[in-house]
Amino acid sequence: ASWPAHLIAFAPGTGTASALAAVGIGQVRIPTTTMDSEGLLALPELADAAGKRIVIYRGGGAAPGRELLGETLSERGAQSDYVDCYRHDKPRGDFGTLTAAWRAGEIDGLTLTSSEGLDNLWSLFDDASRSSMAATPTFVPHSRIAERARLLGFGRVSVTAPTDAGLIASLLEYFGSGQP
Repeated sequence: ASWPAHLIAFAPGTGTASALAAVGIGQVRIPTTTMDSEGLLALPELADAAGKRIVIYRGGGAAPGRELLGETLSERGAQSDYVDCYRHDKPRGDFGTLTAAWRAGEIDGLTLTSSEGLDNLWSLFDDASRSSMAATPTFVPHSRIAERARLLGFGRVSVTAPTDAGLIASLLEYFGSGQP
């Protein structure tokens, strides 16, 4: 079955919008401010949600997505439901090579695009490797991820524009400036 033409999809960022377009969902709105629930809620199409039925697809499992979007849309008069459609799983494997590279100072920068990814990465390493990781210049597209990184002890965290292009621009600016 194809996506009904009268339904508009909303995505928190360009990656999700691209994935939806790849499966034939053409009408996708993304935030123009921040790529998150707050950005979605700022879209004019969601300002008056009275009488609308909204389905929110999100990550489930041990760390489900935030409730802000559904709660706010309900306050605006919508009937909102959640569908947990993916899980945040920790990677598996042997991370000895990565551990050795961190300890040897061979990793120059780190990009993190979610707090869950940060927590998963953090859980894979011992204290010595975590210390090396926390000293690595880190680039994140959202202040929530930066707050989590700083709470774990990361010292050099840069919040970039909330897009892939923003991450890349920040990396190019940082490493092009002669930073170590």
